[in-house]
Formats: sequence, structure tokens, C-alpha cells
Amino acid sequence: MKWTTDGHTVHRMPAVAAPTWTEPDVVSGDHAWVVGEHAEREDATLAVALDHERLSRPEFQALLGYVFVTLPDEPLRVVSGLPYSATDADQVIYERQLRQVVGPYQVGERVWKGPVASVTLFRQAQAALIDALFDERNRPRRPELLQEGLRIALIDVGYKTTDVVVAVLFPAYQIVREMSLSLDVGVHNVEAMLQRAYQRAYGAEMLDRERMRLALDGKRIYRFGQPVTLPVDEARRQVAERIRAGVVQHWGRAISTVARVFLAGGGAALLGAYLAQPPLVAEMVPDPQGANARGFYKLGRFAETA
Repeated sequence: MKWTTDGHTVHRMPAVAAPTWTEPDVVSGDHAWVVGEHAEREDATLAVALDHERLSRPEFQALLGYVFVTLPDEPLRVVSGLPYSATDADQVIYERQLRQVVGPYQVGERVWKGPVASVTLFRQAQAALIDALFDERNRPRRPELLQEGLRIALIDVGYKTTDVVVAVLFPAYQIVREMSLSLDVGVHNVEAMLQRAYQRAYGAEMLDRERMRLALDGKRIYRFGQPVTLPVDEARRQVAERIRAGVVQHWGRAISTVARVFLAGGGAALLGAYLAQPPLVAEMVPDPQGANARGFYKLGRFAETA
């Protein structure tokens, strides 16, 4: 889970929560939770992994409540979005659920009572593309790419899906819909391959989220004091190849018309080295995990000044 209040600094924590009454991070009425890394450390087996499809769950609302408490004391304006493949109906439901998050939520001595003052939604990959091309003051970072008719692409590698947006930014922003797509491939496919490898070695036992995170970060993990070896690089390579093949096949000959390809999203750093192979020549957005959060902020600023 990532957010920014200035378009530059991105705050982040794992989108997980677990109920507790032992040193809770956030309290609401008779309920209390640990969230983020605290949830992974304290109860790695019970921590609920959350995404927009589970926004109605009390755990996710507590996670949002925790974030909202930490924000400056001013009317709360949320700018967010769903994957490129989400339908208009999905967007409507997501907006309604965000508006329905109400307090009170308490973190320490601070309390947020709600409501959310406004909700503005865009598409995730579109936000990351804006982040690649504009700074936090909405000044062009890459003016050479803002030429009339140039096609710019962004591949947003997420947890469940990978979104690909191709757009022309000048003289007016326009998505090239026949080249934009969403693939049902993402970081979770890497995790699934590692889970299968772990279970082949140790039976039905599941690898918990904390050790999975460490393995994906290239750290050594242990089981009963013994090191565990997992095929992390091979899993990364295979999943990246599925994404790369899907994009290249979908674009066909039109791949030669794309002036620049950017990589962003939570899985970009994990898979980028294997994704950026000819003919898919691509460059990584700085801090790719924070690209969507920064892009949403910038899109919100654009909307305010439009």
C-alpha cells in the first residue's frame, strides 16, 4: 500500500492486517488491528492480504483508517484507481466503498472520524505514465517525448495483473486502445511457483508471507534452522517471459511505432531485468513501486487546474 501527500515522497507498507488486542496499531470501537509489517511479524499466518477487491472487509477499512489518521488535519481528498482492465462498474463500486470508510479510527492519541471529502479515480498504469513524464509540479521531465503523435508505452507490473498502456500525449492525451491491454500475470505468479517448489520439498506446509517477502528480496530464509533454497531467479525469468511474450504478440508489427517503453509497478524491479529484452527495449521509472502513487497525485493536480 502506497500513498503520497506531496507527489514526491511515497509512504508505503504491506497491505496486510490482522486482528489483535496486543499492542494494536489502530483501534475502532471494540475492534483493534495490527497492520503492515507489524502484522506480518506478529501473526504471519493470520495476516490478511488486501487489495481493492476486498475493500469492504473490516481489515482493509482499518488499514485505510490507519493511513487517514496519519495524514494532515484537512479535508481528505483521495485520488486513486484500479487496473486498466477494471470496468466502469468496478470504478463505481470502488468509489462508493472508499466514501463509505468512516471512523472513528484511533492511532495513539490521534483520531480520524471521516468522512472522505472527495474521491477521484483514474487508471493505475495511466498514473504511472504521468509520473514517468512529469515531476511533482507537473513540469515535463522528458520534453523530447512530448512531440506530436509520439506513442509512449508503460508496462505496470502489479501483484495479480500487468497493465500495458500506450498513449499519445501531445497535442492532447489519448490512449491508443488497440495497443493497450491487461494480462492476468503478475508477482503472484512468481510467488505461486515458489510455493509449489517449497511444498514439493516439504509437503503441504505453506511458506508464510514474511519468508516469501524475504525470498523475493534475495534474502536467505530458514526452516527449523536450516537454509531453504528456492528457484527465485528461474521463477522471475519465466513470469517475465510470459509478460514480454504477451505484449510483443499483442503489439505485433506496431511495436516499431512505440517511441519509448517505461516499466513501473510493484513487480517492475523484480522482473525488469528479464522484461527489458529485445525487441521490448524498456527503461525503469525511478522508484517504480511508487510510480502509481506519485502519478495519482499529479493527475489530481492536473484535474484541479483543468
